[in-house]
Amino acid sequence: MGTDAEKVAGQQRLDRLLRTGCALLWPAPPGSTPLTGGQQVTLTAPSRSGQPIARTATAALAART
Repeated sequence: MGTDAEKVAGQQRLDRLLRTGCALLWPAPPGSTPLTGGQQVTLTAPSRSGQPIARTATAALAART
């Protein structure tokens, strides 16, 4: 993910979203590192990404209630 300045700006945006109750899914290849507060979804086979994304989204929403 981008430069240090881009990472800082991205984290600031995510922090603002988190404060409002929004959750972030971070679909990524194995070994990537999400920003703090993001729910990482590791995708090893894009054609089979529906279930992992749905499980992570459900967990993220449940954590917010």
